[in-house]
Amino acid sequence: MKSAVFWLPFLQPMRTVPLSSMQRLVSIMNSFNLDFDDAYQYVIAELAQAAIVSFDKDFDRTDLGRLTPTEIL
Repeated sequence: MKSAVFWLPFLQPMRTVPLSSMQRLVSIMNSFNLDFDDAYQYVIAELAQAAIVSFDKDFDRTDLGRLTPTEIL
């Protein structure tokens, strides 16, 4: 797994992007030139107000950015 969404302990895990957010997902793909799985993780992080923890440098092009796993340890 190349990246993961960092969850706060009190949040329930969010496993799917709601159908109502699919247009947002497509918009993120186009805005930041992300593939589907990266845009999916971006939208989940956005909805959960969570940080993206990843080695994937593609997230550096986004507003949310990313933290590396070593930065959170």
